[in-house]
Amino acid sequence: MKIFRTSPTARILSLVMTAALMGGGLIARFAEQPSHLMPILLVLCVTISVVALITGLHDHLGAVLLLTGLLTIALLPYAMVLGLAIQDRQYAGWLLAAGLVPLISWGLTWLRISHDAADPMETQEPQEFAGRSISAGSARA
Repeated sequence: MKIFRTSPTARILSLVMTAALMGGGLIARFAEQPSHLMPILLVLCVTISVVALITGLHDHLGAVLLLTGLLTIALLPYAMVLGLAIQDRQYAGWLLAAGLVPLISWGLTWLRISHDAADPMETQEPQEFAGRSISAGSARA
């Protein structure tokens, strides 16, 4: 079974969270009419999240069902904080800072994947033992 945190669904959702938080902060801070751009941001993020969840439904049923419930619950507080940041622009920096969290975690997963790919046990040549060829990855339990 595949690990969920390295799946395309998890990656797309983390990028959507980053775009939602940082995009909301940028809209609140720099847009002339932020109330016109807020619904566009919400619709785009929700649509991409639904597509990502549908994509991962077959491989990660439990995680997708859990995320469906959690993302539905988190949408209202996010919209309220985004509305507050649009009304009072001093809160926009907090959205930008919160948007860095999924971005940093996404980058750290890439570092870990590239580190795991360089595992020396995977690249060893098969060895002979008692007339049988065994490789490092085919040890029996």
